[in-house]
Amino acid sequence: MKIKIQSKGFTAKQELKDFIQEKTEKLFRLYEKTLSCEVVIKIEKAGTRDNKQCDIRMVIAGNDLLAAARCATFEEATIRAIEALERQIHKHKTRTLPDGKRSTKVST
Repeated sequence: MKIKIQSKGFTAKQELKDFIQEKTEKLFRLYEKTLSCEVVIKIEKAGTRDNKQCDIRMVIAGNDLLAAARCATFEEATIRAIEALERQIHKHKTRTLPDGKRSTKVST
């Protein structure tokens, strides 16, 4: 379980790195074939308030999963990128079930 956190254009505080580490560890529990995660956080030079960006690359066997989010805070951007990856993991799992069978959800 390897998580690489990189901040571009600034030095991230340890609290922010710990927050990102905690949230990305959740991805390893969702998909056991995850090899590593690479997180890049940066401040975009945009005229808007939502200029904090978080890009996450999840390295898995086969194709990598990518997600990015831009918000007012790095924490919010990280949460949104992780939510996007959770959806991608779910899609990836349903596409790679044995015998080509797709899972079906029964709503109650």
